[in-house]
Amino acid sequence: MFKCKFIPSVSKTLNTNHIHAKKTDDLAQLKRQSQSLRKEATQSITYRLPQKLVASLESEAEQKGISQNVLVRQILAKYIRWDRFAGKMDMVPIPKIVMSSLCKEMDNYIIDKMVDDLMPVIMSSVMFIKGGYDLNRCIETLEDYMRSSGVKSDHRVDEDVHSFIIQHELGRSWSVFT
Repeated sequence: MFKCKFIPSVSKTLNTNHIHAKKTDDLAQLKRQSQSLRKEATQSITYRLPQKLVASLESEAEQKGISQNVLVRQILAKYIRWDRFAGKMDMVPIPKIVMSSLCKEMDNYIIDKMVDDLMPVIMSSVMFIKGGYDLNRCIETLEDYMRSSGVKSDHRVDEDVHSFIIQHELGRSWSVFT
């Protein structure tokens, strides 16, 4: 089992959550995985794509200041990490302004109830996406979700303590909830 400590921190301009998780065995596995990702072998392949799609990819890559290859790799990685599971888990995108408005109405009782109701959903989602449930898989799923949803975050590891700084900009209630 592992421990997580959630520390909500709120300022006028930035709503941030600090999450600390600790387990030594998973830390070593995360470090090994991080190193193996850097040395991952690549393979060249060719796909036939409609010209309009290629033009859109070229334009997007140019706007982002990256190569088309990097852009396509990012798109495919996002699909493999998150998008292919999101529909199967009945996830729906919600505009940030709607989520922020809903969060303003939440009191501590509602937040506690939501956490209790969502915990089994989170556990089954991690098991579905990652094939099991442990600290490493929870962290990977959290990172995949934040990357795919555009939430700014920073994951730091100091010895056997994982710290997340999550900048969601959804207000104090959302900080307490997450």
